[in-house]
Amino acid sequence: MFLLRPRPSPLESLSSWRQRAGLQNGYRKYPRPKPSPDHRDPDWKPAATEAAWLSDNFQLPFELIHKHSLDYYNARLNASGTSDQRWILPFHPTSDSPYASGPVLCPNCLQDQPYLRLFWRMAFYTFCPLHGSVLIERCPDCGASMWPSTMPSRAHPNSFALSHCQRCGADLTTVASHPSLYPDNALDLWIHVEQNKVPSGYGHISSLGEFMDGIWVICQLMLRRQSHHIYSFLDLPSRLMNTSFPEAAKSQSIRSLPLLERDRLIKGVLWLLQDWPYRFVDVCRAAKITRKDFIANRILHPPWLEDAISEHLTLRKRGTTYGAVISAISSLENSAEKVTKTAVRHILGVTECRAADKVFEQRKHASSHELFLMCGHLEHALSLAPEARDQRATIIRDYLIFLLSVLSETSIEAVLVMSNAQVMSLTSHPAATLGSEVRRRLLTQRADQLNSLYGTVVRPNLVLENAPTDPWFVARNGGAMAGHSVRDRLAKIIRSKMSADLWNSVDAFRYSLSGNAPVGRRRSRSPYLGFQGELF
Repeated sequence: MFLLRPRPSPLESLSSWRQRAGLQNGYRKYPRPKPSPDHRDPDWKPAATEAAWLSDNFQLPFELIHKHSLDYYNARLNASGTSDQRWILPFHPTSDSPYASGPVLCPNCLQDQPYLRLFWRMAFYTFCPLHGSVLIERCPDCGASMWPSTMPSRAHPNSFALSHCQRCGADLTTVASHPSLYPDNALDLWIHVEQNKVPSGYGHISSLGEFMDGIWVICQLMLRRQSHHIYSFLDLPSRLMNTSFPEAAKSQSIRSLPLLERDRLIKGVLWLLQDWPYRFVDVCRAAKITRKDFIANRILHPPWLEDAISEHLTLRKRGTTYGAVISAISSLENSAEKVTKTAVRHILGVTECRAADKVFEQRKHASSHELFLMCGHLEHALSLAPEARDQRATIIRDYLIFLLSVLSETSIEAVLVMSNAQVMSLTSHPAATLGSEVRRRLLTQRADQLNSLYGTVVRPNLVLENAPTDPWFVARNGGAMAGHSVRDRLAKIIRSKMSADLWNSVDAFRYSLSGNAPVGRRRSRSPYLGFQGELF
């Protein structure tokens, strides 16, 4: 336990507090337990063992440590609530290029209270609302990033206060600040991030995560060189927005842009979002931007943005025939390219095509025979996984989640929130001897074996000692698991190992045991309805 144990200041970053505590106790750089990786960004929530070490040595609750980490706010910045860092500035610049971006700060704020604010790590936070000045991202004397977390352990023999550059020792509180031309961006966004609320005037958006996802997707569109025409249609004063493609856009991510480039880009996107969707649609049509220009980040499209793109920016070509689809497939085969529906639509120059959908129609439900083939592929992957790697633990967990989804006929997401008692009830199904119940008994027995492995070998390495058992399934450091990550890993096996006409989703196996898949109005016309395949 340390002799001096200062508490974090309001909205202070975790690395700033640790550096202050280290300086007060005679350390050049913030202390950490041994062994502990030096390359990890110290503003994220620390690993379980390091968090316990901080809590014990500084007498702080886990909740307070978490509140001063980036994880606390980052979950609000994307709709999935995952650890995607698209809005978080990297804790060190990615290169020595003048375009590389890193953590920023306000000299005036440091003069008032010498500690580093957590919101200075946000890519959209580009000016100080208290002093009305643009933030700085590099030391004016040595050109280095100035946060202590960006410095090597032995960067300088002396210890510097947080108000000084951590590389050369220059006093940052004396740096001249420049007034911001458009100070409303960062303040409005940060206020709503802190309150976890959607800004007023956006009633069509259901959550702050969806709002930030939409801003990010449009920013990424404007960073692509083939979309540079959009800048000439942004009706903003010249002092606020240049009408040319940003020359500094060497990166494909907004968080790697220089501060002023980020500021003007976000300003342009917020202008496009006004009077939604009419202004956005009019500008995109004038700049000849269509749905295909958004395909690269389609998985991140929030519903309100995807609806506008699908309805107003989709190029529809009528009259595409079955013969045209077959001709396109032949062309792909002759050129030794992979035959996919996306490739066929690209050749036909369409984004939607009923004839292609009919040709590439996939079965939505796997047979019981295919279910056991899938289990066989998972068993094979498990047998090849190295004992000492996280890969084996991941396969055990994914395999167990897959079996529980089949046994309970529920989604992956529903399994991930199950308690230990619910899992135990599924894996202790009474033994049966006849018909389809034989297959159910085999899967139940295997699920029970995997659950025992997960509970004794895998889960203890992911959570703290004496951690609560609900929910039963956890990710690294005891965090909540994301359903899409499990789905993606299982979908890779389906695509590579299973029949090409089977739906590339784990949901295809949900009703394979009982055959009681729900029948909707559209599914009732499916030629595959009722097909169960061979008995296992």
